[in-house]
Amino acid sequence: MVTELPYSIGPEKVMARIKDLVQAKKLNGISDLKDLTDRHRGLHLVIEIRSGFNPEAVLAELYRLTPMEETFGINNVALVDGQPRVLGLRELLDIYVTHRLEVTSGGPSTGGASGPNACTWSTGCSSRCSTSTR
Repeated sequence: MVTELPYSIGPEKVMARIKDLVQAKKLNGISDLKDLTDRHRGLHLVIEIRSGFNPEAVLAELYRLTPMEETFGINNVALVDGQPRVLGLRELLDIYVTHRLEVTSGGPSTGGASGPNACTWSTGCSSRCSTSTR
């Protein structure tokens, strides 16, 4: 049973690919394929495995030969303290959240605005930016 697919991959595309592979005899072990997708359950593809076949092996072949699984590369280069660095996902998210907190709070040091171009929060409504020198 398949309940999730990669972004922008519809069940019709996966079913058509599986049918093509079974007809070309490149994918063995599948006896039936049903699309039971509806509004209440969401995506629901049922793939029936023939007796005598290992379900894990058939699933591995499905991942390899169909668009049920997609991999892609990303470039995690970011400027950190003015220097380009390659970051892991966790470090990238930590730095991004810290950056957003600094931007929305007005600065990292005092937790508030400072300097001639800093934003200050007015009580009650929205923000206003001061561009005059003090």
